[in-house]
Amino acid sequence: MNPKLPIHSGITFLASAIVGRPRSFARNARQALASWHTYKVVGELPDLKGSDHGWLITINHYTRPGFDVWWNIFVLSAYFPVEIRWITTSALESDNPFHKVLYTPLTRWFLKRLGKVYGFFQMPAMPPRPEEHMKRAMAIRSILRSVRESEFPVIGFAPEGTDWNDGNLMRPSPGTGRFLASLANEKLVFLPVGTYEEAGNFIVKIGSPYRLKINPSWSHQDQDAAVIDEVMGRIAACRPPSMRAMNPTRTD
Repeated sequence: MNPKLPIHSGITFLASAIVGRPRSFARNARQALASWHTYKVVGELPDLKGSDHGWLITINHYTRPGFDVWWNIFVLSAYFPVEIRWITTSALESDNPFHKVLYTPLTRWFLKRLGKVYGFFQMPAMPPRPEEHMKRAMAIRSILRSVRESEFPVIGFAPEGTDWNDGNLMRPSPGTGRFLASLANEKLVFLPVGTYEEAGNFIVKIGSPYRLKINPSWSHQDQDAAVIDEVMGRIAACRPPSMRAMNPTRTD
């Protein structure tokens, strides 16, 4: 099962980035999924529209050769009754010299333009390169400010933040837990989602919503680790028991 992005959808996303006009990502996601029928969404979706608080949807970064991470985002965005503002990387990084010169700058331009079209947030990948620490701090402040100013924020975030390509979970980079804690402090309710493949189908399992509890006596390091354990544990619980193991943090 290796879904392919329809040509018309690829043209739509490229044209959107070039023109720069606001569009509905949920609608475009449904168009991209129109010819793919081997996915299922399971679990009970809470009444998002009837709630008096914002939401943070946390999902694993499921990838493998032939299956790109954007299918996770397409399925969830198409299924939800409200638009999800995803937190995405600001560029696709690589140590390949050719990629550094051409590919990475091109993806930075493209993702920035798509972010404006669909209302997404961008930030440097974790762990940030030394020269990107300030950019990441500024991106986090921008996201928190947007959450505070929004009457009904619905944010989507994959804490792992990078491809692993074996379908397993991966422990997020240090610092991710503190970022999640800062979102919890903005009164967002967390909704875990686990994705995986089973019997030829791509499964998107919606878990139970919860409020992340922060112990004010924790050190920054303890808070970071505890929050990562809690959030990734909730995501893991949305996957079959045999698929809940977690690879260590990626350092390469």
